[in-house]
Amino acid sequence: MDIDVLKTFVAVAECGGFSKAEERVHRTQSTISQQIARLEKELGVVLFDRRNRTVRLSDPGERYLGYARRIVALDREARTVVGRDGEVTVVRLGVAEDFAAVGLPEVLGRFAAANPAIRLEVLSAPSEALRGYRDGGRIDLSIAHELDTPNDALGFGSEKLSWIGDRFSLNYRERPVPLVVYPQGCAYRNRAISTLEAAGIDWRIAYEIPHWSGIRSAVQSGLGVTVLKKDSIADIPDVRALDLADGLPDIADVYLTLRARETPCRGVFERMAAAIAGVVFTQEGAGVVFTQEGYGAHRDVAGLAGT
Repeated sequence: MDIDVLKTFVAVAECGGFSKAEERVHRTQSTISQQIARLEKELGVVLFDRRNRTVRLSDPGERYLGYARRIVALDREARTVVGRDGEVTVVRLGVAEDFAAVGLPEVLGRFAAANPAIRLEVLSAPSEALRGYRDGGRIDLSIAHELDTPNDALGFGSEKLSWIGDRFSLNYRERPVPLVVYPQGCAYRNRAISTLEAAGIDWRIAYEIPHWSGIRSAVQSGLGVTVLKKDSIADIPDVRALDLADGLPDIADVYLTLRARETPCRGVFERMAAAIAGVVFTQEGAGVVFTQEGYGAHRDVAGLAGT
């Protein structure tokens, strides 16, 4: 089976259409259509429902997508293991969207400069979605938030959280409390809701948006309160931290974790994870004290920088 054809199938499925997949696979829409038709003929099934001018996976297509992703991922792993010196290794990194907005592009830029043999492809998504992407082979490594102590992660660190509200608004006194949050799957959102419910305080979603800029603007506009890293307050004008004196309960930390997907070649990604952690989590502004497990007994990841 042609790996390139499988890559095209995955691209069409994930991009939601033939034309949208053109840029990703660097092929014309006509070529993409021919490849999908050839794959459907080979499998003896229709992979996409093309009715009503939309392109959606059929039931057989849904079932086949997971296998196609794993085959493509396994092919890439094999090429990584037997790759010759001087070749570029592609590593797909998934990053929690509530972490990706603050300082990460600059940090990853420094990593890329220090590791020219590794080419990063970065995807931002909610933490819960990243777990599914990693398990399904769509990404190799994830930097995501978790609520419970992740002792089985390659590395993890705690993040101090804070309630944050507009400096000039008293909306934090409202009941139910109006919340400004990322979409479902965000650890900050889950921590905020569980904390309020444990304290017996009613809440409502006042504003939900997947972007850091939208969260910031909504809070500044007085639409509600949010939960973010404590040190992010300095990056948002005209807001302040809220606490018990304002009627909001203490909020526990979340954990920023680094994980590699389960694979027979997992060691390859673990070595890459060590290099990424050494750059990402020791930079000023990362907002987390990061320790590494799996490379010695709780070694400080600063010792891995530049590896």
